Amino acid sequence: MYLPQIHVTVPLAETAGRVLGHHTFCYDPQDLGWSPQDTTVKTLKTYLATTFGIPLSSQRLVATDGLPLPNEFPFLQPTVDPLDYWSCRLQLTVCGGKGGFGSQLRAQGGKMATHKTTNFDACRDLSGHRVGAVKKAESAVAQVQQEAKEEQVQREKVQKRIQKCYQEASAPVKKHRFDNPEFFQESAAIVDSIKQSVHQALQDPKASPTDLTPSESSPQSSSSSGLSPESLPSSSPSSQTANDRPSPNQVLSKKPILSHWDYVPSDMSDSDSENDEESTVTDQELTQPSTVSIP
Repeated sequence: MYLPQIHVTVPLAETAGRVLGHHTFCYDPQDLGWSPQDTTVKTLKTYLATTFGIPLSSQRLVATDGLPLPNEFPFLQPTVDPLDYWSCRLQLTVCGGKGGFGSQLRAQGGKMATHKTTNFDACRDLSGHRVGAVKKAESAVAQVQQEAKEEQVQREKVQKRIQKCYQEASAPVKKHRFDNPEFFQESAAIVDSIKQSVHQALQDPKASPTDLTPSESSPQSSSSSGLSPESLPSSSPSSQTANDRPSPNQVLSKKPILSHWDYVPSDMSDSDSENDEESTVTDQELTQPSTVSIP
């Protein structure tokens, strides 16, 4: 049985928290006088502290898989292969920070994810075509197909409307009966009143609908006013006497009254007198009755 050799990787130096390099040291347990029963990780740490001057509190031995080795772990086990070895790494502990670095990393990671590039149109595929050109061609084909579908749907709608119109035209016409007795009575009364008024107007064309005879006037209106029909003044033109009317010669012989400052030339006065003489008309000519044809 053979004891495996011990390979320990130790950092050479550390400046500003940065390791400048590592060095691996090989130790033979038989030369050190270590036995498998009494040798543990703490024994190795004590030897490294005396060799390199590193205190035990600052040492941290880690296996090849990255897991820390406890102080009571018996790492020295006999093997059959004389070339077999056991390796570990020495890590130095550092002072911890104030914390919060993880949250900063998460925030920065979110920002990096938001600014991540998603536009790959300028790239080329395996066939050498640009991704943007391929996308445009695909969108054009999809648009043509969509337009064809929309046209087909529009044709179907128009065909349905035409069929509906044909069905409505070929269907029998429904007869609706208008039954409103009040409307018929009112229309008949209006027609009768119009006929009566027209017939009355044809029989007496000189009569006016506003003229009322004494018989047609209501007695209540005369009694309410306190006046009898005889006491009311007559407005007929026959009540005026002939003496009240001016004679035609008086009307024609009237001349404009001139004031004392109006100047009338002598030749103008002579011509006016001649015109007055020509314009005089005898009373007999005016009083002669004239015949007028009334249609």
